[in-house]
Amino acid sequence: MAPSARAAASLAIVCTIGCAGSPVIAPAKEPITPGSAAPAQSYVQPRRVGSPYAYEWYIRAEIWRAKRELAPALDAYQLALASSEEDPHLLARYATALDEAGETARAESVLRDAFARDPHSESAWLARATIAERHAQTARAIEAYERAEAAAPSSPRPIVGLAALLAEQGSTERARAVLARYEARVLPGASGAQRARLRDAVLRADARAAYAEARALGNPRPADVQVLVQATELLLQQEHCGLALDLLDALGKRPDQARLRLRALLACAQFGAVELLLRETDPELLGGVLEVARAFLAIGRFEDARELALGFRAGHPNDLRAIALLARAQLGLGAVVDAAELFAQIPLNSSEGAEAREQLARALDAAGMGETAAAVRDRQ
Repeated sequence: MAPSARAAASLAIVCTIGCAGSPVIAPAKEPITPGSAAPAQSYVQPRRVGSPYAYEWYIRAEIWRAKRELAPALDAYQLALASSEEDPHLLARYATALDEAGETARAESVLRDAFARDPHSESAWLARATIAERHAQTARAIEAYERAEAAAPSSPRPIVGLAALLAEQGSTERARAVLARYEARVLPGASGAQRARLRDAVLRADARAAYAEARALGNPRPADVQVLVQATELLLQQEHCGLALDLLDALGKRPDQARLRLRALLACAQFGAVELLLRETDPELLGGVLEVARAFLAIGRFEDARELALGFRAGHPNDLRAIALLARAQLGLGAVVDAAELFAQIPLNSSEGAEAREQLARALDAAGMGETAAAVRDRQ
């Protein structure tokens, strides 16, 4: 590709994802205060475009950051800034990356530069909200989201962040009011309105409505992942495992959703798919070795469960969860005496105690020791 074509392609990519060079709402003619209504009149003014070199380094920074490689990402942000006009969006992204890397003081300094260039920058206010949330500064984060909303009233990003934060704080009704306020000022068919309805359905625990709104989104964006996961969990809680699997398929087979997919497959009794997932996936993505062993038990693969529990117990000989899993695997394999011995090692006052007592009684019954089993069941 010729240099000019490469530059044009870089520009097209960055404009698509909302970086420097994309149109933004310019500062309103009247002052904006936290929580105030959006100005009635605003105008669109294109940002001045920096060099293609800056765009290229911005893209590299974002890719490294997505891969959790923060050191090269920070270097790339600096190179992008060195050849640009220090656009507030680029400064905002750099600030949040600095904070992720533990350089909070520098992050705040970079944010001050962003606000100096544009005190009404949505990106800068969103960055302040993100950093405040990371440091449990709830009031500051809420104010920053409200300032971002006032700066860009048609953008769903401040609404999504603010509603999620309020919901996490237990202010469900306030979160729903924020979503309703946004939906009332945008076109009903707009993607932002659909996302607001989806979040509202999740907040009011309406699983079927959440599913309908989620499917209406079409191709989900990265910002949609959290609420789609919440919708999936809601569907599983209300025993709609098939709909939950459908939403997970819409998200794609993402490694970070492997554990949720395992739950959905188990709920739907799709044991063949469960076994395939267990054998092809890193155990850590599924919750660890013991969770994998537990899933193998659930689908009747007792030998696999036994091997995993034995391996884990070799390094953690006193772990009661491993002992209980190994005992259940032995019981499933018909080694009732070995199972009884293992269950008997679990203290009755432990978190595994009640289940262990019942399983011990079952093992004793299977071993022909009915009287002893009855004594175990009668013990309080």
